Amino acid sequence: MDKEAVLIIFGFGLVFGLGSLFLHEVSLKFFCLGFGFGSFCGFAVLPFIDDKKWKPMPLTCSVLAMLGALAFALLSGWSPGHTTLLAIGGATVGYFAPYWAQHM
Repeated sequence: MDKEAVLIIFGFGLVFGLGSLFLHEVSLKFFCLGFGFGSFCGFAVLPFIDDKKWKPMPLTCSVLAMLGALAFALLSGWSPGHTTLLAIGGATVGYFAPYWAQHM
């Protein structure tokens, strides 16, 4: 991954992480969740910034979204059933990231 991609992913993560501190209480937990979601969005939008360098990767986005959803559920103390449903939902949202990321 080159410097431009790292800057885009980190920039999205930082904006979302700092923004989450204004929406919730100021804590490292909310910053990390916002940073993770922003980084995922930055990764999903890469193909639409420069389509010659990066191609849409729905399976990679699916795995990243599922891991993010699992992290959210574990940090929030959700039950195993809810955690499983959230992981499936995250994988689905991640798989369709190439479709919704173009509207960001």
